[in-house]
Amino acid sequence: MRFRNVIILLLLLAGLAYGGLKTYVYLNVKRQLDALIAAAAPFAYIQYGSIGSTLEGVIHISDISANPRGVDDTLTIKNLNIITPGPMFYLQGEQSMRTGKIPGRFGVQLQDMRVSLTGSMIRMLEKAQIDRSGVKPSAEDACSLSQAFVTAQYRELGYRELNINADMMLERANAPDKLHVSMQFALENIERGNFEITIADVGSSVYMSKGATPKMERLEFNYIPDQRFIKRRIEVCSQRMNIAEDAYVNLLQEKSDSAYAKELGFVPGPGLREAISKVVTGGGSVHVVSHPATPLDITTLHLYKPQDWPNMLGLSVSVNNVEITDLSFEIPKQQGGGNPFFSFAKAGGAKTDDAGGKKARENVVQKKPRRPGYYKIPIENLGNLVGKNVRITTYEGKRREGVVLSVEDKIIFLERRIRGGTFSTRVYIGAIDKIELYRKN
Repeated sequence: MRFRNVIILLLLLAGLAYGGLKTYVYLNVKRQLDALIAAAAPFAYIQYGSIGSTLEGVIHISDISANPRGVDDTLTIKNLNIITPGPMFYLQGEQSMRTGKIPGRFGVQLQDMRVSLTGSMIRMLEKAQIDRSGVKPSAEDACSLSQAFVTAQYRELGYRELNINADMMLERANAPDKLHVSMQFALENIERGNFEITIADVGSSVYMSKGATPKMERLEFNYIPDQRFIKRRIEVCSQRMNIAEDAYVNLLQEKSDSAYAKELGFVPGPGLREAISKVVTGGGSVHVVSHPATPLDITTLHLYKPQDWPNMLGLSVSVNNVEITDLSFEIPKQQGGGNPFFSFAKAGGAKTDDAGGKKARENVVQKKPRRPGYYKIPIENLGNLVGKNVRITTYEGKRREGVVLSVEDKIIFLERRIRGGTFSTRVYIGAIDKIELYRKN
C-alpha cells in the first residue's frame, strides 16, 4: 500500500509539474503575443480567438483578424502555427532574437488566410507599388505573361478573394554552417508549388558571419498551375478580345521577342518558349533544380556572361517530367545607345530579334516637320535619343521635359536647364504613355 501511494504521489507531482509548465508556457507566450499586438496597434488592429502551445515547441493561434489603420478592410487567418526549436525558446526566444541568433529550426504555417482583392487594403498596396515603380497596371496584363501587379490581374479575371495556405521552415542543415529553407504554398483555384534552398557559409547570427558571403548550394522548385485558373483565363481573355479560344491560345504561343522582353524581362529560346507555352495553355508541372559544382554567390551572377549562367547554376528544367534540353535565353541590354527593348545579351545562342523589332529599328527615320516643335515618336526609339530634347507624358498625365542623358534597363534619365543651373530627373519606361522629340525644322 505504501509503495502504491508513493507511485500515486509521483504521478500527481508529475501531473502538477506538467500542468504548471504548460500554464507558465501559455502565460509567457500570451504575454509576448499581446506585447507584439500592442506594438502593432498604431498600424493595425489585431485580434485572435485562442492560443495554445505544445512542449515540442509549436505555438497555435486561431481566428486571427487584422485591420490596418485607416483601411476599411480585414485580413483573416483561420490558424497560424509557429514552430520553434522547443519549449526553451518560449522562455529565451526574446533574448535570442535580440542577439540575432539563428535558431536550429523555425517555421510558420498559415492555414486559410483570406484577403479581399476588391478591398482598400490591396488597392493601397497596389498604389504603393505604382508609386515605387512608376508603372501603372493595365487591364491587358491579365491576358499576358506579365508578373507585375498579379493581384490586379486576378481581379481582372474575376477573382474577388485570395485564399492562401503556406508553410515555411528554416532549419540548420547537417553542417553547422549551412541553412536549409523550405516553403510550400497554395492559392486556391489558382496555383501551388514548393521551394527548397540550401545556403552554405552561414554564421550563427544574422549580425555575425564567418567572414564569407553566404552562397547557394542547391535550389529546387516545383510549380503547378490550377487547371481551373488556366481555363478561366482562356475564357475571359478570348471573350475580352472578341476572338475564339484557340486564337487566344495561339497568341500566347506565338509571342514576338519584343513581347517576351516586355512581359517577362527576358526572351526565352526555343526550348524554354515551348515549355512556357505548354504550362500557360495546358497546365502541368514545372520542376527546376539548380545545383552548382561549388556553392555560388548569386549576387555576383551579373558579372558573368548570361550564356554561362545555366552551366554555372547547374540548371535543369523539366515540364511534365520531360527535360528541357535547350535552356537558351536572351536578356534585354542597352548597348551603345541602342534600343533597350531590342538589343539583347545572348544566353545559349538564341535569336537576337524578331521581324517586328527589326522593323521598329528601321522606322527610326521620321518625316521632317514643317515647323519647330515637339513631335510624337515610337517609344521603341528611346535608345536613339541620348543628347536630344524630348517631352514625356506618363499614363498618370505627368509631363517631363529635358535632354536625355542616358537610357538604362527600365529608366530614362533627363536633364533640364533651370535658372541657376540644371535639374536632373528620371522616368520609368513602363510608365511612359507618349514621348515627343523636339525638332527645329
